[in-house]
Amino acid sequence: MIGSLRLLWSRTFTQKGIGPFQECRIPGIVLTGKGTLLICYEGRMAADDDWANISLILCRSTDDGETWQEQEICLPAEFGGAPDDTLNNPTLIVDGDRVHLIFHWHYEHAFHCVSENDGISWSRPREITAAFREADYEWNVCATGPGHGIRRRNGQLTAPIWLANGEQVDAYRRAHKPSVAGAISSKDGGATWHIECLLKGAADANETCIAELPDGRVLFNSRNREPDRRRYLGWYQGSGEQVVELHKAEALVDPGCFGSMISMPDGTVLFANCDAEAGRINLAIKQSTDGGLSWEKMVTVDEIGGYPDLAADGRSLYILYERTVDGLIDAMILKKYAIE
Repeated sequence: MIGSLRLLWSRTFTQKGIGPFQECRIPGIVLTGKGTLLICYEGRMAADDDWANISLILCRSTDDGETWQEQEICLPAEFGGAPDDTLNNPTLIVDGDRVHLIFHWHYEHAFHCVSENDGISWSRPREITAAFREADYEWNVCATGPGHGIRRRNGQLTAPIWLANGEQVDAYRRAHKPSVAGAISSKDGGATWHIECLLKGAADANETCIAELPDGRVLFNSRNREPDRRRYLGWYQGSGEQVVELHKAEALVDPGCFGSMISMPDGTVLFANCDAEAGRINLAIKQSTDGGLSWEKMVTVDEIGGYPDLAADGRSLYILYERTVDGLIDAMILKKYAIE
């Protein structure tokens, strides 16, 4: 159990009107074994548009967030990559000395690349859409995360996913519902990926976060479109079952926003989300010491924050999130807390 979280610093990571993008969204953050912070996000050329011209930006810091080196992850032309691409939902996974990145092209094709040097450079992306096609669900929209995936104790890499079979809105856009959530995994260090499970029991489960529990189970925590405005949780045994049942978590209210989980060394699970039934407000961090059965609020991070992602090293906790002003994303904020 964690006693408290004490804020050490807060920094504005991106700001509306500064830089080449109209809007910066969908943040993800990980902390490597060498103490390097890696951040990924979508740089959008139009605000409030999931289907805009979107670039994937990856930032790296070796001095605890004081300075950053920035690079853009691009899709090679051989796959159809073009300057006006829609690249979506970058998801990072720390794997020992390696870091994996999964991302998507027009919500229709999935790609994987890996860094062997702590995020300095990345391998050429290769397509892994076939793993999503293994799902027993007909879809025309696919995505990982957002946020981060995990490396489990058995070495298996796992990334949460969601799939949608949406109405065609125009030549490019497809609705993100109806939808289903689940996970893909790799048992060979990212060489191959396969569908692992799908979730059922909640209406249109979509953006989902995961954490491994001390007994090896994986806890799923899903955004959904149930009218009760609650998160839905599922416990996956990791023994090959293809369907995971979701159950309503009465203690976890949610307005319909992405949230993030992380497992701490003592088995405590930390969860960040908007602690409200309406509006992306009251961003808070909660903890569970019983594998997700009960939750205790620890700290309010921001009164108008949402879409958080968490990273930690046992002594410190980082949270990267979006701040909304007048209905649009005004900034991404990075905060660091001491774990006490």
